[in-house]
Amino acid sequence: MLLSRHLQGEDVALLTPEYTETMRRFSFATFYPPTERYDSPEHRLERLHQAMARHRYVILSNPNNPLGLYSDAADLLDACRQHPGTVLIVDEEYIEFQGPGLSLAGADADNLVVLQSTGKTYGITGTRAGIMWTRNAALHRAVQLHLPAWPLSLLDITVATAALIDQDWARSTLARVRRDAEQLEQILTSRFGSAVVPCAIHYRFVYLQDPEAAAESLEAHGIAVRAFDGAVRGRVAGIRVMAPASTDEFDLLRHAVQRLPGRNGAVAGTPYLGKSVLEPAPAGL
Repeated sequence: MLLSRHLQGEDVALLTPEYTETMRRFSFATFYPPTERYDSPEHRLERLHQAMARHRYVILSNPNNPLGLYSDAADLLDACRQHPGTVLIVDEEYIEFQGPGLSLAGADADNLVVLQSTGKTYGITGTRAGIMWTRNAALHRAVQLHLPAWPLSLLDITVATAALIDQDWARSTLARVRRDAEQLEQILTSRFGSAVVPCAIHYRFVYLQDPEAAAESLEAHGIAVRAFDGAVRGRVAGIRVMAPASTDEFDLLRHAVQRLPGRNGAVAGTPYLGKSVLEPAPAGL
């Protein structure tokens, strides 16, 4: 939110698909959607270089939301070296799900910004605790000027601190979640084949022509998923499914998947063609 305020009116590019809120906050940016049938780390890296060659700031999430695709740290740092006049902003909201020690924070790059929060990893999104790391002193100072006097409450600080201290819980829980997600991928792939995006984090994305129908059918059998309308700027059509956390939940998912109607064919991740736009964030937020 603070970055979107500071960069309003700047030359910004955004690799899509992306977080809904990020696309809304940066609706003024130039979007770089996938042009291949399915997006991939290789295609994302290609678009990243295109964007960094043309714009002052480039934003992407890594791992990506909603697809779950991960770009290697070495590739992103190489892009920073090849395009020293462009600032790369990397949202690492899901980096802990990918694996330990993968954050770019602390890297030797003056044109890199890393964003992280405690929300997804620890399930405490409501605390709104997070960091922005960069060696770019001017950008750091500019964003600091937008900080409110009391950005977090004492309760937020207490909860976030307790979560960060308990590293044993984080390691064991994240390892279990990754195993559950691998099982989730097997179940979805048995039904949807190559339309399932393979990744290493806690959810899977499935490219579908009619995501709403699939979501309604799954919900009728007790499975809640996120449906994405490919007609909306910056999105591709499909559903995002979170990993179940118990044997009963996996059984429920298998039952729901088996009862999906039709074939729910996969659809290509196509570029935005102007059907609709995400509304910009209200002024003053």
